[in-house]
Amino acid sequence: MIPWHLELGRDVARIAQHHLAIEHLGRELALCFDPPLGGTPPALTRIALVQPGSQVELPPWHTPARSLLLPWPKAPLDDLWLLVGTPAGRCWFEVPYGVCRSPDDHRAAPQLGPPRAPPDVGPDDVVLPWQAIRWRLGLVTGWQLAVAARQGRAGELELVARRAEPGIPPAIELTASIGPRAIAIEPVEAWGTKPAQIHVARYRFPPRPLGTRAYVHLHARSGTASFELHIPTSLADRSHRSAGRREVHP
Repeated sequence: MIPWHLELGRDVARIAQHHLAIEHLGRELALCFDPPLGGTPPALTRIALVQPGSQVELPPWHTPARSLLLPWPKAPLDDLWLLVGTPAGRCWFEVPYGVCRSPDDHRAAPQLGPPRAPPDVGPDDVVLPWQAIRWRLGLVTGWQLAVAARQGRAGELELVARRAEPGIPPAIELTASIGPRAIAIEPVEAWGTKPAQIHVARYRFPPRPLGTRAYVHLHARSGTASFELHIPTSLADRSHRSAGRREVHP
C-alpha cells in the first residue's frame, strides 16, 4: 500500500496546540502527536477505536512518546472514530471510512449510505471532522508526486508535484473507476504556467452519488511512469461527506 498521512481534527481547548494524525507506513498504523516546539503530549485518560458494534481500547499513552501503534479496523468500510479522553472531557476524532484498510479486504460493510455521527455522544463531548489526507505516489522526472483530499473540498482531489529546483511538471493523465465502471473525473485547475517548486492540480468527482460504499481506483500516468491508488468513496462521493462536519459541537 502507498504510504499516507491523515491529519485529524483540532481541538485547541482540550488538546492545546497539538496536531493529531494517523500514519500508514509499511504494514502498520500509528497515531502520532506533533506538539508545538518545546511542548509535550497532553495528558490522555483514554484512547479507543470505535465502530458500529465494536470498541477497541488502546493502551495508555506514555510521555514523551510521540506515536502509538493502532490495530487495523475490524470492518473496512464501516464508520470509524478515534475516541480520546482528557481531563477536560472527551473528543471524537472522525476517520474517513475505508482509509485505514486495504481495498484487498473484501469483507462487506454492514453500514450503507453516508457516514453517521459517532455513537453514544455526550452533551459535553466534542466531535471533530478529519482535516486532510495525503498519499505519496513516487517520482516522475525528478518531481515527487502526491495525491491529497481536504475536508473543505468535498468530492475533490489534489495532485501535488514538488521538487527543489523550480520548473513545470510533466502532464499527468488521471483516470478513475469503481470495478469495471469508469468514473468521469473533471480537471478543475491545471499546473501553474510559471516555474515553481510546488504545483497543485485539482480534480472533481461527478456531483451525483457514486453508489454504495466502495473503493475508487485511481490511475495516474505520465510517459512510462504509472501509479495506482485506491481511495474510499468517503473521500470521493460528495453525498458521503464528513458526518463530523455536520455534527461539530460548539
